[in-house]
Amino acid sequence: MESQSKVPGPGALGPSDGGMTDTLRLDFVLREGAFIVWSLRDGSIPQCQLWAQNEDEEILYLSGEHRFFNTERAAIDAAFASGDRDG
Repeated sequence: MESQSKVPGPGALGPSDGGMTDTLRLDFVLREGAFIVWSLRDGSIPQCQLWAQNEDEEILYLSGEHRFFNTERAAIDAAFASGDRDG
């Protein structure tokens, strides 16, 4: 039986790093009403951003409009670090 390599992509959270716990990440995402958006960069590299929508249905790029990340955790951490948040 051949072993299949697992390639990270949508739904495959990377390892936890830094001081931020998954509980803090989830609390932040829920508080902001945010969601992860995946896209294929250069046609084949899955990367994500953390977005939200305001009351006028405008997209808010919480993790940075021109920044893309390999894991959901990295996108959430970037969004959390980008502004003053109380905990």
